[in-house]
Amino acid sequence: MKHTTKKLFLFAFLTILIFSINGCVSWWQDWNAPKTALQKRKLIESSLVLLHNKGNYIPLQNLSKDRKAVVSISDKPFSIFDETINLYADFTTVHISSVKDSLQMVADLKSLDNFDEIIFLIGKEQDSASNFIARRIATFASEKPISVVVFENKKFIEKNQKELLKNNALLFCPVYNSISEELSAQLLCGGFGARGVLEEEILPSFKKETGIFTEKNRLKYTIPEEVGIKSQDLQLIDTLVLEAMNQKAMPSAQVLVAVKGNVIYQKAFGFHTYDSVRKAEKSDIYDLASVTKILASTAAYMAIYDQNRLPLDSTLSYFLPYFKDTNKDTLVLKDILTHQAQLTPFIDFGYQETNRHKSYPRDIFRDKKEKGFETQLADNLFIKTEYYKENMLKIIADSKLLPIKEYKYSDLGFILAPEIIENLTEKEFSDFVQTYFYQPLSASSLTFKPLEKFSRTRIVPTERDSLFRKTLVWGNVHDEAAAMRGGVSGHAGLFGNANDVAKILQMFLNGGTYGETTFFKPTTIAEFTRCQFCEEGNRRGLGFDKPLLEWSPNGNTAKDASALSYGHFGFTGTMVWADPVGDVIFVFLSNRVYPTRESKMLMNLNTRTRIQQVIYDAMK
Repeated sequence: MKHTTKKLFLFAFLTILIFSINGCVSWWQDWNAPKTALQKRKLIESSLVLLHNKGNYIPLQNLSKDRKAVVSISDKPFSIFDETINLYADFTTVHISSVKDSLQMVADLKSLDNFDEIIFLIGKEQDSASNFIARRIATFASEKPISVVVFENKKFIEKNQKELLKNNALLFCPVYNSISEELSAQLLCGGFGARGVLEEEILPSFKKETGIFTEKNRLKYTIPEEVGIKSQDLQLIDTLVLEAMNQKAMPSAQVLVAVKGNVIYQKAFGFHTYDSVRKAEKSDIYDLASVTKILASTAAYMAIYDQNRLPLDSTLSYFLPYFKDTNKDTLVLKDILTHQAQLTPFIDFGYQETNRHKSYPRDIFRDKKEKGFETQLADNLFIKTEYYKENMLKIIADSKLLPIKEYKYSDLGFILAPEIIENLTEKEFSDFVQTYFYQPLSASSLTFKPLEKFSRTRIVPTERDSLFRKTLVWGNVHDEAAAMRGGVSGHAGLFGNANDVAKILQMFLNGGTYGETTFFKPTTIAEFTRCQFCEEGNRRGLGFDKPLLEWSPNGNTAKDASALSYGHFGFTGTMVWADPVGDVIFVFLSNRVYPTRESKMLMNLNTRTRIQQVIYDAMK
């Protein structure tokens, strides 16, 4: 009996010991996994060798070119590479199977003639037809820019050096896996600089310990540990977003966090609507609402100011003579941009005509597009072309001024921004911001009137408008005043996704540069983002919102957001914010107005500012 008891005790002890050891090993693996992942990423990153870079072609320039392709010649597509490079710009992806016969491969390669720029990806198994492939790629290089990335296939380079050196760039990845796919795409686009050298020579042209170095000039996509943040410390972001969704604050959201030029968190949550049919994706496009004020109007003003053509102390009638001899005549632009020009906060443009007539009068509205009624408000509602754009000026001119000059948020000054900018640039407002900012940034999702460029399935719906448009607002701007202006205004109308918003915010943090382009001087950024009238109790910058002068738990930023930080909120449930202290970007996009704008849960929960505080806490 004693022996049996001892055996049972020993068995129990060993069992507990084994489970304890396994638990410790599991805990150690979980705790150490991000650290190991970072080491692996760094090792692979340092192994990527840029062997050839004609005319400093890498990092890639002019990413805004329309017809760009990534062509994989391998047993299977390089899907991770494709997904990653499309974070930087829109590339068409083409897969040519290496097992096809030569005639079919010739036909497939011929189909690439229409592209302006091509990146060829060569798989490690490519050997039998390597000479033919290299020669054909070199033929393309005589007509257009060509980059070649070779994965774990030293022999391909050895056999075809003469042909490969005819291309603009040659990148060698000694190891092929998902990480090398991802990082090679980022290196080509300037997410980080090339620093790798060959561990062994590739005769005759490429010697041991040689490699071409480049510099980072765009966002990098990585894990939090790369900037000294623990992944686990950002998991609370998921919790806060899901809490808001459970409380029906919004059906979907995108959240992006970047620190020191590195995107360390990027996720999409929920579904487009509460019917849970279409899952939200990181590439989805949201109505940015008032974020338009900084990403379109203010950005345009900054570009003009940078050229010494925007006297901030000039009057409204100086920019728009229409307002001469009205009560808006002497309003100063700097006061308008900081919301202390005594403009009335809100005019209900959208409902004036329909409320007055209790219907859609035929001389103003039509239920289908007709000549003279081309401005679309909703699927089955069109307004007389230019009708409200012209009438808004009169309505604003006739509106009363507030009795006291003090900070009072108003859309009216920014509704006038397109007219001011068009007079100064002699270009249509939306065209100006597209060509000056969004195209050079390769921020293709940033656009007015998105239905002209994108499928509706990629655009997240906003409100079921039961009062004015009497339909689901989906792809048309939510704001009624912007809708009356044909979807293009200075206070609302811009659509986009978090990734492209981050590009323009990073450009601001970079002091006005991104990629190969300089948009304006650092002094211009500093002037527009500083608090202009703090001593008078007004926190605003020029166009930009700033933290409250005295922080409040229900305020507009996290407690730890610096006084130098700036950004904006949008009525549809958006927040974009940049902080030069720590080089931090926070983008939160949602459709909190679905199904109705009456929902205030997102504001009541302070979800956006609480998430922002999680970022600062993780950085400590």
